[in-house]
Amino acid sequence: MIANPILPGFHADPSICRVPGEGGDDYYIATSTFEWWPGVRIHHSKDLVNWRHHSYAVTRTSQLDLNGHPDSAGVGVAVQVQLAGARDRIAVVSPVHQVL
Repeated sequence: MIANPILPGFHADPSICRVPGEGGDDYYIATSTFEWWPGVRIHHSKDLVNWRHHSYAVTRTSQLDLNGHPDSAGVGVAVQVQLAGARDRIAVVSPVHQVL
């Protein structure tokens, strides 16, 4: 049985992706981190019940430099995660918001 919340704590805007595999499926959830760094948390599960922190999608300013953007311009606001071609890659898409 899946208990809610599956990720306790602050994990806003979850996006989930299933990666089919010969040894069973893998599931990944990407969650918004806003301007918190490192950006975009990635969690992994084999059964949709037990989740562990896997990595962050954004770990270097060379990937995304937010200098000069106002607070809440956001990295990882309403992220989307999806399978990207080969089974060993997932893509994370996240807009950077700026109010003009």
